[in-house]
Amino acid sequence: MKEYYEDIVCGIDIPDLIKSGSLCQNITFAPKDVVSRAVLSVKGNDFDDGLMGEAFSQPRYINNTVQAYEKWAKGTKTIIFNCTIEHSIQVNNAFKLAGYNARHLDSTMSTTERTNILNWYKHTPDAILNNVGILTAGFDEPSIETCIFNKATKSMTLWLQCSGRASRPTDQKNAFTIIDM
Repeated sequence: MKEYYEDIVCGIDIPDLIKSGSLCQNITFAPKDVVSRAVLSVKGNDFDDGLMGEAFSQPRYINNTVQAYEKWAKGTKTIIFNCTIEHSIQVNNAFKLAGYNARHLDSTMSTTERTNILNWYKHTPDAILNNVGILTAGFDEPSIETCIFNKATKSMTLWLQCSGRASRPTDQKNAFTIIDM
Protein backbone atom coordinates (compact mmCIF):
# COMPACT_ATOMS: atom_id res chain seq x y z
CA MET A 1 0.00 0.00 0.00
CA LYS A 2 2.87 2.39 0.76
CA GLU A 3 3.82 2.33 -2.92
CA TYR A 4 0.51 3.95 -3.86
CA TYR A 5 -0.47 6.03 -0.84
CA GLU A 6 1.36 8.56 1.30
CA ASP A 7 -1.17 8.90 4.11
CA ILE A 8 -4.36 7.48 5.57
CA VAL A 9 -7.32 9.82 5.68
CA CYS A 10 -9.84 9.23 8.45
CA GLY A 11 -13.19 10.95 8.74
CA ILE A 12 -14.18 12.92 11.82
CA ASP A 13 -15.62 10.76 14.58
CA ILE A 14 -18.80 11.28 16.61
CA PRO A 15 -17.15 12.63 19.80
CA ASP A 16 -15.38 15.29 17.73
CA LEU A 17 -18.64 16.19 15.97
CA ILE A 18 -20.27 16.63 19.39
CA LYS A 19 -17.38 18.80 20.63
CA SER A 20 -17.60 20.97 17.52
CA GLY A 21 -21.34 21.49 18.01
CA SER A 22 -22.28 19.63 14.83
CA LEU A 23 -24.11 16.91 16.78
CA CYS A 24 -25.82 16.73 20.17
CA GLN A 25 -24.77 14.41 22.97
CA ASN A 26 -27.07 11.44 23.43
CA ILE A 27 -28.50 10.16 26.71
CA THR A 28 -29.45 6.51 26.29
CA PHE A 29 -31.91 4.42 28.30
CA ALA A 30 -32.88 0.77 27.95
CA PRO A 31 -35.78 -0.89 29.75
CA LYS A 32 -35.05 -4.18 31.51
CA ASP A 33 -37.90 -6.15 29.95
CA VAL A 34 -37.17 -6.25 26.21
CA VAL A 35 -37.26 -8.85 23.45
CA SER A 36 -34.24 -11.14 23.76
CA ARG A 37 -32.07 -11.16 20.65
CA ALA A 38 -31.55 -14.88 21.30
CA VAL A 39 -35.15 -15.62 20.19
CA LEU A 40 -34.77 -13.72 16.91
CA SER A 41 -33.85 -15.38 13.61
CA VAL A 42 -31.31 -13.98 11.21
CA LYS A 43 -32.22 -13.54 7.54
CA GLY A 44 -29.39 -12.37 5.32
CA ASN A 45 -27.18 -10.02 7.34
CA ASP A 46 -29.78 -8.87 9.89
CA PHE A 47 -32.70 -10.09 11.95
CA ASP A 48 -35.80 -11.30 10.10
CA ASP A 49 -38.21 -8.34 10.15
CA GLY A 50 -41.36 -10.48 10.02
CA LEU A 51 -40.43 -12.71 12.92
CA MET A 52 -39.01 -9.76 14.82
CA GLY A 53 -42.31 -7.93 14.28
CA GLU A 54 -44.19 -10.84 15.83
CA ALA A 55 -41.92 -10.86 18.89
CA PHE A 56 -42.01 -7.08 19.37
CA SER A 57 -45.81 -7.03 18.85
CA GLN A 58 -46.50 -8.95 22.05
CA PRO A 59 -48.68 -6.70 24.23
CA ARG A 60 -46.11 -6.54 27.03
CA TYR A 61 -43.45 -5.14 24.70
CA ILE A 62 -45.82 -2.64 23.13
CA ASN A 63 -46.84 -1.48 26.63
CA ASN A 64 -43.15 -1.30 27.60
CA THR A 65 -42.55 1.08 24.71
CA VAL A 66 -45.25 3.46 25.96
CA GLN A 67 -44.01 3.12 29.56
CA ALA A 68 -40.41 3.81 28.53
CA TYR A 69 -41.54 6.97 26.73
CA GLU A 70 -43.48 8.05 29.82
CA LYS A 71 -40.50 7.39 32.08
CA TRP A 72 -37.71 8.99 30.04
CA ALA A 73 -39.17 11.21 27.32
CA LYS A 74 -42.73 12.26 28.07
CA GLY A 75 -43.79 15.39 26.17
CA THR A 76 -40.83 15.36 23.77
CA LYS A 77 -40.96 15.23 20.00
CA THR A 78 -40.25 11.57 19.34
CA ILE A 79 -39.49 9.34 16.38
CA ILE A 80 -39.99 5.58 16.74
CA PHE A 81 -38.41 2.99 14.46
CA ASN A 82 -40.54 -0.17 14.43
CA CYS A 83 -40.11 -3.66 12.90
CA THR A 84 -43.04 -3.99 10.49
CA ILE A 85 -46.03 -1.97 9.36
CA GLU A 86 -48.36 -4.04 11.54
CA HIS A 87 -46.09 -3.59 14.56
CA SER A 88 -45.84 0.15 13.94
CA ILE A 89 -49.62 0.50 13.73
CA GLN A 90 -50.02 -1.43 16.99
CA VAL A 91 -47.45 0.78 18.74
CA ASN A 92 -49.09 3.90 17.32
CA ASN A 93 -52.51 2.76 18.54
CA ALA A 94 -51.10 2.12 22.03
CA PHE A 95 -49.72 5.66 22.18
CA LYS A 96 -53.01 7.12 20.97
CA LEU A 97 -54.95 5.01 23.48
CA ALA A 98 -52.69 6.39 26.22
CA GLY A 99 -53.66 9.92 25.12
CA TYR A 100 -50.53 10.87 23.17
CA ASN A 101 -50.33 12.82 19.93
CA ALA A 102 -49.09 9.99 17.67
CA ARG A 103 -49.18 9.10 14.00
CA HIS A 104 -47.90 6.27 11.83
CA LEU A 105 -45.96 6.57 8.56
CA ASP A 106 -45.03 3.81 6.12
CA SER A 107 -44.16 3.17 2.47
CA THR A 108 -47.68 2.11 1.47
CA MET A 109 -49.07 5.62 2.02
CA SER A 110 -49.59 8.08 -0.81
CA THR A 111 -47.15 10.93 -1.32
CA THR A 112 -49.84 13.38 -0.22
CA GLU A 113 -50.55 11.43 2.97
CA ARG A 114 -46.84 11.21 3.80
CA THR A 115 -46.34 14.92 3.11
CA ASN A 116 -49.28 15.80 5.38
CA ILE A 117 -47.96 13.61 8.21
CA LEU A 118 -44.44 15.05 7.94
CA ASN A 119 -45.87 18.59 7.93
CA TRP A 120 -47.91 17.75 11.06
CA TYR A 121 -44.77 16.30 12.66
CA LYS A 122 -42.67 19.37 11.89
CA HIS A 123 -45.21 21.73 13.47
CA THR A 124 -46.28 19.64 16.51
CA PRO A 125 -43.98 19.99 19.54
CA ASP A 126 -45.12 16.80 21.34
CA ALA A 127 -45.55 14.68 18.19
CA ILE A 128 -44.75 10.98 18.26
CA LEU A 129 -44.08 9.55 14.80
CA ASN A 130 -44.03 5.79 14.32
CA ASN A 131 -42.41 4.59 11.12
CA VAL A 132 -40.97 1.55 9.40
CA GLY A 133 -37.84 2.09 7.32
CA ILE A 134 -39.00 5.45 5.93
CA LEU A 135 -37.06 7.98 7.99
CA THR A 136 -33.86 6.04 8.68
CA ALA A 137 -31.60 8.21 6.50
CA GLY A 138 -31.85 11.53 4.73
CA PHE A 139 -34.61 12.87 6.97
CA ASP A 140 -33.67 16.08 8.74
CA GLU A 141 -35.97 17.45 11.43
CA PRO A 142 -33.77 19.18 14.04
CA SER A 143 -36.62 19.53 16.55
CA ILE A 144 -36.64 15.76 17.28
CA GLU A 145 -35.72 15.25 20.94
CA THR A 146 -36.16 11.49 21.35
CA CYS A 147 -35.45 8.43 19.22
CA ILE A 148 -36.99 5.11 20.25
CA PHE A 149 -35.30 2.20 18.53
CA ASN A 150 -38.09 -0.38 18.75
CA LYS A 151 -36.45 -3.24 16.90
CA ALA A 152 -33.20 -5.18 16.91
CA THR A 153 -30.42 -4.87 14.36
CA LYS A 154 -26.98 -6.26 13.73
CA SER A 155 -26.14 -3.21 11.60
CA MET A 156 -24.17 -0.45 13.30
CA THR A 157 -24.83 1.72 10.23
CA LEU A 158 -28.61 1.37 10.62
CA TRP A 159 -28.39 2.02 14.36
CA LEU A 160 -26.34 5.20 13.83
CA GLN A 161 -28.58 6.42 10.99
CA CYS A 162 -31.77 5.94 13.04
CA SER A 163 -30.48 7.35 16.31
CA GLY A 164 -28.87 10.19 14.39
CA ARG A 165 -32.30 11.53 13.40
CA ALA A 166 -32.48 13.18 16.83
CA SER A 167 -28.86 14.31 16.99
CA ARG A 168 -29.25 17.62 15.17
CA PRO A 169 -28.39 20.54 17.46
CA THR A 170 -30.66 23.56 17.83
CA ASP A 171 -30.63 26.66 20.04
CA GLN A 172 -33.08 24.85 22.35
CA LYS A 173 -31.38 21.42 22.34
CA ASN A 174 -27.86 20.33 23.24
CA ALA A 175 -28.70 16.70 24.08
CA PHE A 176 -31.21 14.11 22.95
CA THR A 177 -32.65 10.88 24.28
CA ILE A 178 -32.32 7.39 22.81
CA ILE A 179 -34.58 4.68 24.19
CA ASP A 180 -33.29 1.29 23.12
CA MET A 181 -36.08 -1.26 23.21
